[in-house]
Amino acid sequence: MTEVSNNILSLEIQRLWDNPSRLLEKLPEEETYHDIYERAMNLAFVHQQPYANLGDWFDRLVPLWQLRLYMMEICGQTDFYKDLYERCIQMNDAPYSHGQWQLAFVYNCCVAAHKDLRPFFRKWGWLTPVEMEIHDYGTDTLSIKQHDIDILNRKIDALYLPNLTAAVEYITDDNLSLYQKNEAFISGKFLIDDKMQIQVKDCQGAVAFEVYNGNTLIGVSHHDTFKLSLPPTTVTDKLKVMAVLPDGRRIKCEREFIK
Repeated sequence: MTEVSNNILSLEIQRLWDNPSRLLEKLPEEETYHDIYERAMNLAFVHQQPYANLGDWFDRLVPLWQLRLYMMEICGQTDFYKDLYERCIQMNDAPYSHGQWQLAFVYNCCVAAHKDLRPFFRKWGWLTPVEMEIHDYGTDTLSIKQHDIDILNRKIDALYLPNLTAAVEYITDDNLSLYQKNEAFISGKFLIDDKMQIQVKDCQGAVAFEVYNGNTLIGVSHHDTFKLSLPPTTVTDKLKVMAVLPDGRRIKCEREFIK
């Protein structure tokens, strides 16, 4: 994990001092994405990268911070990370490989949350089979096989935990209030310009927007104006935008054409 898990505490200090989250800071102009949240979401949900291959340590920080926001702010489980750390400490001497530790973290999160968080972890590529070298403070290997994932699934199934009922994969510091209250949803319209920029207008109550080309997801954002990483020559006739509600429902936005 190197420079990842320690930054949970750094973000917590930022939050306590009422400073903007590092994950929301605007990225340089040459970046396709607006901020780290948006970049990490696209790497995981659109490009389906396994968690260990999500850009840099701040991209990999996103799902860990989302768990903090959802479990502690929305569910009111203020001891979530304390309980999770304690479970990790108790297992510190286990003879696990790096891949087994990653899967053990998923299990420990489910136990600490008293919820089946697997849909969240699947979205973020934690439960994706992977064989890769890691080059960070040295070289090592991460291996997760489908057999290992199957064992984990049986262990979590045996806990009979309640299902997740929110789109936790899209929670951020700036849409937190939408998860805290049941705001009325108003479907909006969207525009696409010749530079592949999406603008969603007059939409209320959505925590994110997903762009599809036919049935293929090609872009996501928690902003209502964002760029797609597609060639300007892309035919946009089949593109559709779905507004994502806090409870995970998807509702189609109507398209408005630029005059």
